[in-house]
Amino acid sequence: MIIAVDLIPVAYDYLNDKNFVDATEYEAAFEPRDVDKAILRDPDPYYRVLDLTRDPYNDAIQAYFHKCVGGYSPAKMEIYQDLIDRQMSRGFNLQVLNMLNTKYIIQGRKGGQPQIFPNSSACGNGWFVDELKWANTADEEMDGLNAAGIGDTSVMPNAFEPKKTAVIRAAFKENMGNYTFGKDSIAYVKLDKYGLDDISFKSNNSKDGLAVFSDIYYAKGWKAFVDGKETPIMKADYVLRAIKIPAGSHSIEFHFRPESFYRSQKISLASSILLILLCLGAIFQSFRKDNTSQKTA
Repeated sequence: MIIAVDLIPVAYDYLNDKNFVDATEYEAAFEPRDVDKAILRDPDPYYRVLDLTRDPYNDAIQAYFHKCVGGYSPAKMEIYQDLIDRQMSRGFNLQVLNMLNTKYIIQGRKGGQPQIFPNSSACGNGWFVDELKWANTADEEMDGLNAAGIGDTSVMPNAFEPKKTAVIRAAFKENMGNYTFGKDSIAYVKLDKYGLDDISFKSNNSKDGLAVFSDIYYAKGWKAFVDGKETPIMKADYVLRAIKIPAGSHSIEFHFRPESFYRSQKISLASSILLILLCLGAIFQSFRKDNTSQKTA
């Protein structure tokens, strides 16, 4: 009772009647707009949307309907936050949006309804590149992504073109070795199946290729396989994934299988079994003592 008297008034200052809304009012906040309904009719399961009618990085409602370029999260990956700070906070780098497969941009009209602007230059879920640009530092890698922003008609020399060039840190030179690559005019990488922990693609290229994928690079758990054979994942364009794919038609799979999780799962199981055995042992000892006491009496 003493604890309740102390905690309840303080808790009420933070969570009270003002924090609760009518169910109808709550559901209205998640009612899709006409622009959302139109985008959701796209049968493609995996693309990103940039919603400029809301705060791109501090509004979570947009993520209820779409896979967003922004959205709100109190724990963004550091490399993605770097990309936001350097390429998408003071205007949006169009080529960076393209490499993130930003297929739709929602913009507001003054005094009117939000409108959809399809981005026909989005790179897709994966693509082969023509060349590789090495970067010695993180700053060099980020500067290699510099290009014009949305609506900027000025010509920037040596502007980043994601479908042509992959920017990769020199730390991955060992993975590349003496590998030479290219692509023919009809080479492609296409999404086959999409899931949170498993993604698969189909590819075709008459030459050995270097493929970049619009998924975020995360070394602690993701593994790549070409026709069932594991291949190293390299970090490209500061935040994306790249792998080597030999000439021909292939099946590519990415699986999220963090070793730390499965190792901890085994430790947890062993600990649970040990705890159960200890409890059973304690119960057995208790009964044994009771029986001994009764016989003595």
